[in-house]
Amino acid sequence: NWELDEDTGQTRASTDRSLTSNEFVEALIRCANARFLTAQTTTLKECAEALFSRHLLPFAQRSDVDEFRKKLSEKRVQAIYDKYQLKLKIVFLQKAGMDGVIQLDEFTKFLKEKGVVNKKFPAKMVVKIFNCVQDEGEPIPEGEDEDECPEDCEMTYQEFLEALAAVACFHQPDPYVCLEQRREIFFLTSVVDHITSKMVRQYKQKMQGRH
Repeated sequence: NWELDEDTGQTRASTDRSLTSNEFVEALIRCANARFLTAQTTTLKECAEALFSRHLLPFAQRSDVDEFRKKLSEKRVQAIYDKYQLKLKIVFLQKAGMDGVIQLDEFTKFLKEKGVVNKKFPAKMVVKIFNCVQDEGEPIPEGEDEDECPEDCEMTYQEFLEALAAVACFHQPDPYVCLEQRREIFFLTSVVDHITSKMVRQYKQKMQGRH
C-alpha cells in the first residue's frame, strides 16, 4: 500500500490504510505467491490460480438463505413487518389478483412501477431473488441459468415479504444502517407509499365482514 510523494517523487507507505483496486489485486497475488509457491507450483500464474480456485471462487456469489431468514426472524425486524402488516397485505392482494399468488412478471412489473428496477438493480436480479425465496425449491444447480425462472414459480405472501426484504438490501445497501431501518425506509418510499388511510379502513371493514 504505497503512494507517490509529490514533493520528493519517492514512494512511501500510504497513511489512509486503504487499497485501490490495483493494490487489492497485487495483495492477492502476493498472498498467492507466499502460500502456494512450491516445487510443483513455480509461477505466479499457477499460484494465483491455486488461490482463486481453492479459496476465492468457491465462495464467490454464494447465498446463505438460512442465515438471511434467521436475520429476518429477529424481533426488531419482525416489528417492522408488524408495523406495516395491513399495508403490505393490501399491496400483495393488489398484485396477486384472483389466484392469490404473485408471478414473476407481476413482481417485476410492480418493482418497475415503483422505480426500483434500474441499471443498478436490473430485472435479472429480480429473477434471482424470486428464485431464492421459493420455499419448495432448492438453489439453482451449478451450470443452470439462474437468470431464468421456471414457469410454475409463484410467490406466496410470506415469500413476498422475504423478497421485499432482499430487494431492500440492494435498494438501501448502506451497511452502517441497521437491517430493520433499511426495511422501513424501503417500505415507506417504494412499497406502501401509495396505500392511503382510506384503503386501510376499507380493508379492515372487508376483513371484519368475513367474520
